[in-house]
Amino acid sequence: MPPQKTPAQLLFERLIRTWVSPEIQKRVDTSRQAGPIHLRLGLLLWESSKGPTTYLNDEIAGMIETINFKTARPIKKDEYVRHADVRGIERIKLNKQYWGKPYIFICQGENERYFIAFGKLGSLKDGNQFKLLRKALGYEGLQLTSEEKFLKVYIDLLKNSYTGTPAQKRAFTLWLKRLKIDEIKRTAVDRVKRHLRLPTLIIHDDDEIRPLLLEARNTYTDGHFFSCIASTATVADRICNNLIERYEIDKSTRAQIIQKATLGPKISRVQSFGLITSEQAAILESINRIRNKHIHPKRPITELSMKRDALKAISLLHEFLENTVSVFRDYTIEDGRLVPKPIN
Repeated sequence: MPPQKTPAQLLFERLIRTWVSPEIQKRVDTSRQAGPIHLRLGLLLWESSKGPTTYLNDEIAGMIETINFKTARPIKKDEYVRHADVRGIERIKLNKQYWGKPYIFICQGENERYFIAFGKLGSLKDGNQFKLLRKALGYEGLQLTSEEKFLKVYIDLLKNSYTGTPAQKRAFTLWLKRLKIDEIKRTAVDRVKRHLRLPTLIIHDDDEIRPLLLEARNTYTDGHFFSCIASTATVADRICNNLIERYEIDKSTRAQIIQKATLGPKISRVQSFGLITSEQAAILESINRIRNKHIHPKRPITELSMKRDALKAISLLHEFLENTVSVFRDYTIEDGRLVPKPIN
């Protein structure tokens, strides 16, 4: 599989396909020239609202006042700069008659890579992409590629087949149902093994925490590890809200914490009210660290690491449940029945 293209490379290819290649082909067709026109220099200049005028190679002579290059070797004053010497473009300045006009300047540099400078592209629909990629376009070194041989994508067009008469739709639905059943059968053993790794559970059968907790458990069982981590943190956050609602916390303070605070800042607030212990707060901090690691990654994360962290997070959540929303916070078992705990 070829390496994934950078955003700058993709934008460069769109630029070439939109304006440069059609202009080159038009010139070849008009002049009946044999062989290709090699792109050494290019200037797209918006001289009217209709679109850019494309200038190629020697046609640019006299249109640019100065060009500041980053070079591959020291260049002496008045020394001729060859394309092989160019390692980047810092800035260019058009001649005074073109000031204020949008432009894109393309220059071939060392190893036949291309570098781009531009200005005044605010009116261009994709102008912000150029602005965000300014450094990459100027220094990354972009390739002029041939037509794509293949592009690896993930595709799901099943919905497109759900057409026709009711009988045809029913037949398609039954066929897809069999596929889903076969898929579950193939993965059933792994799902069962993951389920058996989860801690045992007894909680109140409510409509708030129970559905979310079971969903978090199911994401782990089904092998959706990133979703498991995100769901686990959400359940922990919701439990904190539940504790705040359960006790007589000042209304404005309660609303401020529940509506505005994320899990991280919320932990210390909930602990300060005496709603959780320092040990429970430490558990929540661990869950939050795992969440941040995967939702705001600072480095690539492997599937194995995500799988391990998902199990760790969901296990920590069950540990946190024990003395918060667990049945055994308020009840004990006597003679096989759940009865309210005595007050110590």
